[in-house]
Formats: sequence, structure tokens, C-alpha cells
Amino acid sequence: NHKELADEPFTEQVKKLADIYPIQNLVVKSLEYRQDKNPSPVATEKISFSSRNYGAVSDNKIYLHLNSINKLNDVPKEVRNRVNPVCINRGYYDEDEYTFELPSNSRIDSRPEDYFIEKPFGSYAAQITVEGNMITYKRKMQINDGMYPADQYDDLVNFLQLVKDADNSRLVLAK
Repeated sequence: NHKELADEPFTEQVKKLADIYPIQNLVVKSLEYRQDKNPSPVATEKISFSSRNYGAVSDNKIYLHLNSINKLNDVPKEVRNRVNPVCINRGYYDEDEYTFELPSNSRIDSRPEDYFIEKPFGSYAAQITVEGNMITYKRKMQINDGMYPADQYDDLVNFLQLVKDADNSRLVLAK
């Protein structure tokens, strides 16, 4: 969703990313944009960054949000007795992978479970793998365009709320 950055010089891209991504102390190490402008366009954004104090620290624990960049924030309200069908006119597919290097003096205290949900209007999957001090978080979100009966609206709202909750999950590290 950041196609306007693709043709900007690196220094301008970095400046604008600080406004786009809600990450404190963002230091961009490398950045690459690739756009395939075919009938089903694909945009790829590859970023390597560091952030001092990315996780919150409390009581000798570090609370690490696994998805601070591309999470679902807004969920529509439930509507009683909806009569109009649900129209999703622009479906999309997002695939994200984040890799975290954990401090050597830490261990995982708790972690979210892998998650998968599939509905007629979309699917969502989140998976965490741990190898040594490296954590990899993968997220896939598919929203299908189309017309859906009014009686499926509450199911859509529930689906989006589950996605929002999963996107806000965090890993807890003990020192």
C-alpha cells in the first residue's frame, strides 16, 4: 500500500516510513520495493530495521508485539436485523513475515498459539516458529471480494474481531 514510496530516493523513503509505521526509534537498515503491474498486481516491501525499546519491559519481562506493522485496527459494529447484503468490492491478500532476534539472556515465558480461520469472505493464518534466539512470525490475510447475504454480516464482524485480537497478540520473554 505504499506505492508512492517506490520511486522516492532512499532518504525520503526512510523519512516517510517513520510516519507510516507506528514504531518508536525506527532505524531502517535496508529497504526494497518491488511492483509487478500485471492484471493481478503484486507489491513487495522488504525492510530490515532495528528499534530500541520495541518491546515493553515490566517486572523483568519483555512484552513483544509480533505484528506492529500490518495489523487490523478497525472492526465494523454489529448491526441488528441487517437487510442489505454485504458488498466487498476490493478483495486483497497480504502476506507478512517478521523475524526477531531475541536478547541472548532471555527465554520465552509465553507465546500465542498458531491461528487459522476460514470463512466465505476470507481467511487468516498466523504462525510462530522458534529457532534458537530467532522468532519468525508469519501472517496471511485474504479478503474475498463479492456479495454476501445480510445474515452473514455478523459472521464477518466476528471474523474481523478475531483477526484484530490475533494481530494484537504478543510474546512474553523472561530475563
